Amino acid sequence: MTIKTEQRILIALDAHETTEESLNILAIMASQLHAPLAGLFVEDSRLLNIAELPFTTEIKRITAQEQNFHSGTLSELNKSVSAKIQRLLEELSARHKIAYSFRAEPGELISKALTQEGVDVFFPARKRDIPQPKVFYQKKTDLLKLTLIYDASPQFERALEIVRTLAKAGLLTEITLLCDTDIPESLAQKLAGTDIKIKILSVSSITGALRDTLHMPASTLLLMPKQRITYDELTRLFTELTTPLLLLN
Repeated sequence: MTIKTEQRILIALDAHETTEESLNILAIMASQLHAPLAGLFVEDSRLLNIAELPFTTEIKRITAQEQNFHSGTLSELNKSVSAKIQRLLEELSARHKIAYSFRAEPGELISKALTQEGVDVFFPARKRDIPQPKVFYQKKTDLLKLTLIYDASPQFERALEIVRTLAKAGLLTEITLLCDTDIPESLAQKLAGTDIKIKILSVSSITGALRDTLHMPASTLLLMPKQRITYDELTRLFTELTTPLLLLN
């Protein structure tokens, strides 16, 4: 049975700047999967409502100075970050010859992203407070490092199909598999002929293991079925998201 891999990928974005590296990783993968990209920039409606209050102030991170904070300031920030990300997506889409769309709307990011039907959802890595050295890849096989969450779902079968496609393109030679259950012997057969090395990590809890994987290098892409993580779990982990995450529909 042939499993469809070219499903549209929704990119969940907000005013917290994302890393260019994680968007480039996605564009490279999408070009091989023939998957169109759809950028969704969500203006946090809760912050907009708070900014409307007359007593709202902000404290500057560097100077620790307190000053009045207005909704207009937040709106300008949203417009600036949104325009910057849209330009980057346009450049990446042209470079890798993939279709893309972009829209901005108010709401709550995780809720908006998870309720979109018929799409995979990509959460880019978020910029860290501490500057990280840029990674300069020397060869194609260093481009993608994947960690997969194992389960027996159709979404995991799609993940394996994605792995095979990327391996045949010379973009992937090794994957890490996180599992909280026994792995069937047939798994290795499904990746036969790809020369992919499989590193298996048994964990007692996928949710607990996610906290560790989200602190991996930003060049690592984490793939997991969308149903393996709840809204509450993702909300708790989201502020620590320094590794790009792709949820398969």
